[in-house]
Amino acid sequence: MATNNPQPVHFFASNLKFLLKRFGVNQIELAQYMNRQQTSVSNWINGISVPDVDDLVKIHHFFGFGMDALILMDLSKSQLVTDKYIASFQKNRAAEFSKNMIQEPEIALGRTLLDQLKQMDGKLDKMASKLGGKG
Repeated sequence: MATNNPQPVHFFASNLKFLLKRFGVNQIELAQYMNRQQTSVSNWINGISVPDVDDLVKIHHFFGFGMDALILMDLSKSQLVTDKYIASFQKNRAAEFSKNMIQEPEIALGRTLLDQLKQMDGKLDKMASKLGGKG
């Protein structure tokens, strides 16, 4: 007698698509937050692949929903995604953006130092080749 093993129902792909749209976040922003390619996020939304546990935890932290809700609930039909919750999310996102802007001068300084090191390295290479040519 054959056993009927139905596939488990999960809502992850549709939930991720819904959350991105409802929260005003695009795939690139989520991918950058997660340090992933945009194609990974697109594949998750389209049900082509599913995130690993580490990525699922990052998505959980990004949106603030439990992993069980992300997978097992149809969030588009739940009362969890309220206008008040979204406003709070966007306020926190703006604060995070401001925090990152404060770090921009440090990033610029790092880039300047890196450029200077590259220039010095080039000069050292030229000096070494001149010295090597005299021998």
